[in-house]
Amino acid sequence: MLGAPTHHVRRHLAQTGGIRHQSPRRSAKHLSCAEREEISHGMAAGESARSMARRLGRAAPTISRETARNGGRDT
Repeated sequence: MLGAPTHHVRRHLAQTGGIRHQSPRRSAKHLSCAEREEISHGMAAGESARSMARRLGRAAPTISRETARNGGRDT
C-alpha cells in the first residue's frame, strides 16, 4: 500500500518507536475522577445531591445518576 517492502516499514517503525496512540480524552460532559471522588466524600458525609451539585458546578440530576449508577447511598 505504501509502495515499500513490508520489512522496510516494520524496521522503520521498530527504529522510531512504533505508532503512537493518542490518549483517550473524555468529554467535558463526563464527570472527572476528582468529581467522582468529591461525590463519594459528599455521600459519606450525608450531603444532599443538590448541595454537591452546587459545589461542583453540575446539575443535581447528574449527581443523582452517578449515585444511582454506583449502587445508591446504601452502598
